[in-house]
Amino acid sequence: MSYFKKPKKPIIDRKFVLSFWGRQSCNWMDIPSSGAAGGMLILWKSELFEATTSEYGIYSATVKLREKQNGNLWWITCIYGPSTNLSKSDFWLELNDIGNLIDEPWCIAGDFNEILYPSERRGISTSLPQLSFHEWITDFSLIDIPLPNLQFTWSNFRENASCSKLDRCFVNPEWMLKLPRTNLTGLPRPVSDHCPLLLNSSLPLGGLHPFQI
Repeated sequence: MSYFKKPKKPIIDRKFVLSFWGRQSCNWMDIPSSGAAGGMLILWKSELFEATTSEYGIYSATVKLREKQNGNLWWITCIYGPSTNLSKSDFWLELNDIGNLIDEPWCIAGDFNEILYPSERRGISTSLPQLSFHEWITDFSLIDIPLPNLQFTWSNFRENASCSKLDRCFVNPEWMLKLPRTNLTGLPRPVSDHCPLLLNSSLPLGGLHPFQI
């Protein structure tokens, strides 16, 4: 299993990871937080997976995992998109560069800091969605995993609150061919102004759950 977090902690060490992972058998990659922006952390069970490739970006962390039992390869990308329009072109270029590396199953999840449709924003001045977002999805034939139990994933918690759908999970067709029952659920937000998302990917015929993100 892989878990994505966004801890606002400058240094990630084993003591910190074990404080919420609760077991010794794990490995991880991380990008530390910077200022007000949270960092990125990807974890996996070391008895099930080994990392063969790691890619560190400004807005993303990517790892290629190999299943020890059968050799299957999986790419996982955790992203934290920029909030300013000046940085968004660099963000999409970075995601394009990652996508061009990959021809195996790929999952991309995180806070894009961007909406796809005007209806995904409420109580904020409605800027139009960026064309680059739609182009990126089309260029890599990505599938936006539906989130049936939540309309928005971020809120400022104020009276007459502003809300947006900023957090998403995409997979490529190769992922869906191997894990066609992939689904997404929004969880309660205990602290953050973003809702955690849980991705379940179960094997056909009632098999194991290799990924929960």
